[in-house]
Order: sequence, then structure tokens, then C-alpha cells
Amino acid sequence: MIKGTILLLLYASCDIALAAQCGKVWLTVSSLWRPIAASDKVVDAELEVNWELDCPTSTEYPDTIKVFTADPVHNKTIRPKLILSPLEHPRGYYRTNITVGRPPLPGGWDTRDGATLPGPHCLKHHVALYKDGDLFMSSCLRIWPTWMYDLRRQLGRLPIGSLMIPGTHNSGCYKHGDLTRRDVFQRYLLTQDRNVWTQLVHGIRYLDIRVGYYPSRPNATAPGEESNSINRFWVNHDVIRITPLSAIIKDVRNFLDVARGEVVIMDFHR
Repeated sequence: MIKGTILLLLYASCDIALAAQCGKVWLTVSSLWRPIAASDKVVDAELEVNWELDCPTSTEYPDTIKVFTADPVHNKTIRPKLILSPLEHPRGYYRTNITVGRPPLPGGWDTRDGATLPGPHCLKHHVALYKDGDLFMSSCLRIWPTWMYDLRRQLGRLPIGSLMIPGTHNSGCYKHGDLTRRDVFQRYLLTQDRNVWTQLVHGIRYLDIRVGYYPSRPNATAPGEESNSINRFWVNHDVIRITPLSAIIKDVRNFLDVARGEVVIMDFHR
């Protein structure tokens, strides 16, 4: 019995090592959009499947990639949303028509006052690599709000110039909710589809903030709003104001209050 258990563990270890040797598969989200016929709506945020395969000469390559809406490791009965053959797509890339949408953020990160849990957290979409029906490896589309702190031992002694820090262009030029055709035709104004809080939760650490100052705010309704100098600073795209600067700073402050080991670079310029 013990011998059989040892052989089983060795077999499982060999499978894991083989998967690592043969490559990996992962999910990303497309920044492209496409129109919906006879509708003002557009389809955006579609899943992309990416893979790198480099098996030893004595090993056969994985033959199937499957995309799921739950973890196939823990849910053996779930049916895939998509099945791909890597051999039919030699570029190692496939853009699907599966829309991610605006899912709630796991780990308590969906609200600014939630029980925010550190570490990576999977969203619902998973992808897995198979050979003859056997699962080699799997991964998920995920957020990692505390990646700097979690990787502090690997990153702590590196000079900042040697790091690739993820950032967004015109970070404050976003719109809440689903996009319409009118929004995408204004793509030279709207550059993001998530607010700054959500960008930071997804791992962004460099914010490109273009600021404009307006001596007075038209159509002010709140008492004393005209005299409040904070409301005179806006995030601009060129000369068009998009978002109050105070909303951006509040998102950054709230994020750093709960993710104390993270560093956010804010690049203020015109």
C-alpha cells in the first residue's frame, strides 16, 4: 500500500514537472471593441487565450485548450465555454467572443470599505491545458491587489529602473458602466473603462494624471462649491475635462489605506 502511494505521488510529480516543461496557458482581456447590429451597444472586454508550448523532444505536445467559467480542477463536471487546438493557432494567441463584462471584484475588493483580503484572487474565467483528456495545468483571470507587498523579497532590493511597473495612459479619463457607440467614437477622450480604484486593484501602479485648473466651476449647485478650490482641479484629456481630480486622489488614498505595502506612482502633468 505504501509502495503504491509512493508510485502515485511520483507519477503526479512527473505530471506536474511535465506540465512545467511543456509551457503555460493564461488569459488576458482584449482592449478592442466591436459593434452590435441594430444596437447602440458595443461588445468589449473579450477574453484572449495565450499559450507558450516548449516540450522536450521525447514528450508529445498538449493537444487541447479549454476555457471555463469555474475552476476545472475543483469542478470536474463543468462544461467548457470554448475548446481550442493549439496546433491550429501557431501564434499562441486566440481572441474569443467571451465577454468578461464588469464582474464584482473578489476578496472584498469590490467596495472601498470591504474586508479586503491580500494576495491574488481568481475571477470566474479559467483556462486549462490538456493532453489526451488529462489536465496538464490551469490558470485563471485574476486580480492581485497586493502584488508589491507579496513579492517584496524578490523586488525589495531591485533598483526602480530595473522594474517593469504596470501603468495606464490618461488614467483618469474613464466612464462608469457599459460603453456605447458614442463612447467609442470619443475614444480620443475616454482612454479607460475602469475607475482608478479598480485599476489599482487589478495591479496598476503608475497613474498618468493630466490636470487642468478652472478658476470657477460652471453650474455649481452645492453651497460654497464656487469657493472650494479643490473642485477647480480636473483631470483633462488635452483641453477637455473628464473627471474631478479629487475623485482620483480619494481612490488612491482609500486604496493605500487598505493595501499599505503598495507603492503608487502618480505622474501629474498638463
